[in-house]
Amino acid sequence: MTYSPYFCSIMIDYSKMTKEERQLVTVHLANKVIEGSRHINILSELFLYFVMGEIDSDARYPYRIVTTRKKYAKFRGLPNGKFKFIRKQIDRIIEDLNANPLKAYDDEAEEYDVLNWVTSINLRKDKIYVNLTPEVGAFLLYKKGQSFTKVLQDISGFKSTGTVAIKEMIEIDLYNKWKKLKIDPEKKLPYIDKEISDIKFKAGIESSYKNLSDFKRFFLDRACNELKDLNFPIQFEYDMLSEDGEILETGRRGATQVRFYIIDKREEMLEKWETDKEQQTTVDEVIDAAKQEHQQNYKKQYQYLTGWGIGEEKVYDLIEEKGIEKIQQAIDVVQSTPNVKNPSGLFLKALQGDWQTAQQKDQEKKREARQKNKARVEAEKQKEAAEKARKRAYYEERKAICDKLLTEEKGLEYFYEKAKNYITRTFLHFHLDKTPEQVYHNGGMTLAQMIYAIEQEYPQSFEELHAKCPDLVVHFELVE
Repeated sequence: MTYSPYFCSIMIDYSKMTKEERQLVTVHLANKVIEGSRHINILSELFLYFVMGEIDSDARYPYRIVTTRKKYAKFRGLPNGKFKFIRKQIDRIIEDLNANPLKAYDDEAEEYDVLNWVTSINLRKDKIYVNLTPEVGAFLLYKKGQSFTKVLQDISGFKSTGTVAIKEMIEIDLYNKWKKLKIDPEKKLPYIDKEISDIKFKAGIESSYKNLSDFKRFFLDRACNELKDLNFPIQFEYDMLSEDGEILETGRRGATQVRFYIIDKREEMLEKWETDKEQQTTVDEVIDAAKQEHQQNYKKQYQYLTGWGIGEEKVYDLIEEKGIEKIQQAIDVVQSTPNVKNPSGLFLKALQGDWQTAQQKDQEKKREARQKNKARVEAEKQKEAAEKARKRAYYEERKAICDKLLTEEKGLEYFYEKAKNYITRTFLHFHLDKTPEQVYHNGGMTLAQMIYAIEQEYPQSFEELHAKCPDLVVHFELVE
């Protein structure tokens, strides 16, 4: 069986390095694990701790480990080391490692790594072959010799050793399927009871937390809160028990045991993960369909650019960012340039620098000339419309003034007779069939002369209007 890696770093030959170089590389690679985010279960943690003990630090390739089934079974205290049993154990380990790769990133340096814990695990009869990724191998080599809880704390990424120790105890009981857990009738949760002395021993804190309240506050509560804050698949609540197994109320002394109520969110998180995965698949399908449509719409451009060695994703991003006109313009530059050795490089330079061919420059000039002419015509139309509006406003205001000045004594009939003095007899002959009211309200050649007659009768009433629009003032001469 082989564990397929998401990401596999290059294999490093340590035999060609000095001791100082070897140490420097080890620390550098180990930092990838220390800085990364990770959540693997207790089986995987125990397996990595076992592998750490099998690393030969003097080997040419120290991260290629060969061990045996019997050694692993003895380390774990498993009932047997038979092939089928160990294979099932490794299956569960591979599944967990595969689902939880190590992720390390540095946003400031713009670096992001997704690393496998191992590149392969092979089971051949009595032998177990493990190939660690250099980063993980360097980390385990760096941590070799340290306590199990301390190493697990670093591998799991938890801040508290108490979290690691309690998580380990709970997971071991959960994974030992042959051990049936009791269910609390009120909380409806499975629980396990642990002696406080046993908890302290496994966590390596036998001489710490003499005060029970400190043990609860700095060890149990911290672990409980950290697992909740991280939304870890396995969480817990707890009660303190007396020696007889009775639950003690808060503040009472005499506790010798802790009852851990196990909150197992693995199935819930798995369902959520599967739902999210389905939704993401739907989103990915929509995106893929959009990209396919994009490629179909710009098929010619995709053919050129992918043929020059530019990836489809990059082509998609460039078209979205620059627009298809700029893309085609840069393609034309490449096609019009003789003896191009690096078309993709020239294309990107042309795109970035907004280069144009001679034909494109000529077309650009013509386009600019058309745009200028269009702008000029539009400006003239707007000017003409504004002038019409100004004249209309002037005539309407002048007519309004006239309406106010008309009286019974000097009404339309009076100014109609006055208007005749400004019209020649030849033209006057054509307007005698209309009444003064028809001329004044419906317009005609005589209207201008009628209004002019009113202006001559009351010049002061029109001074402000004439001053505002002197170019529109009309003068008529008397006809003899």
